[in-house]
Amino acid sequence: MNMLLLLLSGILFAFLFVFWKSRFQSSVGEMSSNSTSLALVRPTSSTGSTKSNTDKSLSVINLSRDILINSPHMITMQKRILVNLRIVEYKLAELEHFLVIKGLNGALVNWKSD
Repeated sequence: MNMLLLLLSGILFAFLFVFWKSRFQSSVGEMSSNSTSLALVRPTSSTGSTKSNTDKSLSVINLSRDILINSPHMITMQKRILVNLRIVEYKLAELEHFLVIKGLNGALVNWKSD
């Protein structure tokens, strides 16, 4: 029972850690892209159309940069999560097998003592 509780708490901690880490990185990425976009904004011009075109191009640049930067990172993170889930699945199967064997042995001992 202690082993199961330890395993479940470890899984919960891992998920919380991954969630916190991904949340922190996304907030840092948003801040850096915002500061970059502010640095790229040109001074106000006499025509409003130039400003709207600049805003559109900046958003496309930011999206392209975020896709190029975050996409490989997200793929590697997803691969790590899949590997970790496979390991957890294997450990849970081992634990289930252990508990079944222990339960059968306990049932046999109780059956012989009756």
